Amino acid sequence: MNAELWERLKPLFHAALERDPTVREAYIEEVCAQDEKLKEHLRRLLKAEQEATAPACHPAGIRTASQDFSRFRSGEPLLGRFHILRLVGSGGMGEVYEAEDLELGIIALKTIRADIADSPDALR
Repeated sequence: MNAELWERLKPLFHAALERDPTVREAYIEEVCAQDEKLKEHLRRLLKAEQEATAPACHPAGIRTASQDFSRFRSGEPLLGRFHILRLVGSGGMGEVYEAEDLELGIIALKTIRADIADSPDALR
């Protein structure tokens, strides 16, 4: 996904989220018309959002998006290069997101809690 595609996709993604899930596919077909690439990316983002909010079993000690506030939202751009797809989980050190890197493709993006990042002792 390049920056131009993301700018086209972002408002469609947010508008699709506001619609009832039973009419989203018709909405995608209508707004994306013959642009298959746009359809594919929009469907992928919506699926990632659905998976992030669906109940699931997780190992002990791992918190999920439904249990905690996450720092970033699905679809949010970061540093002009990364687009958050979903929160994978969070733990004692920070959070892990599935993201799309405009240069590398789909990646895991790990964050560190601010209180840890600000502590020289913790970083050492």
